[in-house]
Amino acid sequence: MAKVQVMLDGVLTEMEAPDVTPEQREVIRSARSDRLRLRIRLSATAFLARFTDEEYANIIGAANAQLEQGNAQLHRWIETVRAEGVVRVYAEQAQLAKSALIGAGLLTVQRANTIFAE
Repeated sequence: MAKVQVMLDGVLTEMEAPDVTPEQREVIRSARSDRLRLRIRLSATAFLARFTDEEYANIIGAANAQLEQGNAQLHRWIETVRAEGVVRVYAEQAQLAKSALIGAGLLTVQRANTIFAE
């Protein structure tokens, strides 16, 4: 058992806590890493510059075609990227967009991994 200090109701209190196993340490380290990755942001300009002209034109074309059919999902994502000015490449919204672009045949897995990398 190890002694740790924790805040309980605004009071710093010393308590005993069980020792952490190497497996638990790895889970904690992984969770911290995941939280840090979610903080990584790219400017929208830098992110959009990762697409080739052909890829970008195909994505815009697909977004416009979907919009004409009443599906605004891809168009909305592009507009959100532009409006927010930043992209968190590991955030759920970006990862869903990545999957959708691959699923629609607009990007290969390899290109998507490159574009959505840190």
